[in-house]
Amino acid sequence: MLFRSKIEEAITHLQQHATLSGATPTNVGGQPAYTVRISPKEGGSLLGGAEVSFDPVHGIPLRTAIYSSTSSAPVIELAATEVSYGPVSDSVFALSPPPGAKIEEIAPATGTASAHAKAKGTETAGAKPTVTTHGKGLSSIAVLESKTKPGSKSSSSALEGLPKVSINGTSASELRTALGTILTFERSGVRYVLAGSVP
Repeated sequence: MLFRSKIEEAITHLQQHATLSGATPTNVGGQPAYTVRISPKEGGSLLGGAEVSFDPVHGIPLRTAIYSSTSSAPVIELAATEVSYGPVSDSVFALSPPPGAKIEEIAPATGTASAHAKAKGTETAGAKPTVTTHGKGLSSIAVLESKTKPGSKSSSSALEGLPKVSINGTSASELRTALGTILTFERSGVRYVLAGSVP
């Protein structure tokens, strides 16, 4: 009953921002399942919705899919092809490193991540990137701004080989997908990275 009440609570919260379909009977990986589709109430973005198929007896998700607003086929889909339930042998989790592999145990970090970064000397005053958002909801755009040093390679340099578009006379590299777009360009010593679920 606790599992069911948690699901109902999550559904009530979700319905404030999205349209939730009824559960449709289906079969995933040879198991009876129900599929629910979630569609955003707000338009203007490339995110068309998502589907979750779950086993009603065990409460386990067997399939998830994300859809673009421009296509009826899923852009990303992860589904079980064969499902069986039962005890799992400990040998499944036994790892055999290849010969000559070096094994290191990593201890949990103490203190905050920022304190650790300062101790390492990786954080420089005034060099911290800033992130702002423009717009509202799913159609908003995030903008990352970071100062660049002459001759230095930024983390976004991997995007330089992408197709180019013009933004107010500045050449920008564009990574376009069915679910969103990333643009990056440099102007006056500042590197800009723009990302959003929009064309």
